[in-house]
Amino acid sequence: MLPGAYTNSHSYEPAHKPPHEPTHAYARSLAAATMGMAGLLGVLSGCGAAQDGPSGAGDGRQTLRAGAVSLSCPEGWTELPARSRGEADAAAVLVEGTGKNRDEVAKVAVQLRFMKAGDAATAAAGAMASVQPGAKINGSKQFRIGDRDAERIDYTYAVGQGAERVRGVDVVTMDPDDEPVLVRINATGNALSDAEINRIVTSVAVTGRGA
Repeated sequence: MLPGAYTNSHSYEPAHKPPHEPTHAYARSLAAATMGMAGLLGVLSGCGAAQDGPSGAGDGRQTLRAGAVSLSCPEGWTELPARSRGEADAAAVLVEGTGKNRDEVAKVAVQLRFMKAGDAATAAAGAMASVQPGAKINGSKQFRIGDRDAERIDYTYAVGQGAERVRGVDVVTMDPDDEPVLVRINATGNALSDAEINRIVTSVAVTGRGA
């Protein structure tokens, strides 16, 4: 578990080990994934955006769905097929910047039943423990998604010799079968604004019993 991470009496038992990308060619190797090249196990990946910067695709929105979970993200992001999004991700969308921001990459992924947990608080502790080694947990906040308990976790970490900065925001809640789900938002540099991250977070919804 990361230093300073939330702890409790429940053990963290992840369903999948999270992938880690140790090299400085982080954004470039991730961007290659959506172009059908090798190196699909990067934490992030990308595709072209309409304007400079990943979040510059206008105000249109698209919906990402996985099981009972849905969220909205900017129109123009690319949804990855199963072979490209990572073993633990049930669904994922990615975008890469263009022009002067071409190295900025963002990814939003949904993980279903990502660990064994009976409530959102325990699942949130597991999410904290599963982020990149050496990450700094900047804070967490409990809130509600419909009638469900949920928690938001903000963190940052550096990757590679060049210490490329990655920002992360996790949203953890429970699905209709009381199994934990994780929405993981990662972005390099300034790929996503605070307003866009908040918009994605507040769009997360869970349908079904108890919603």
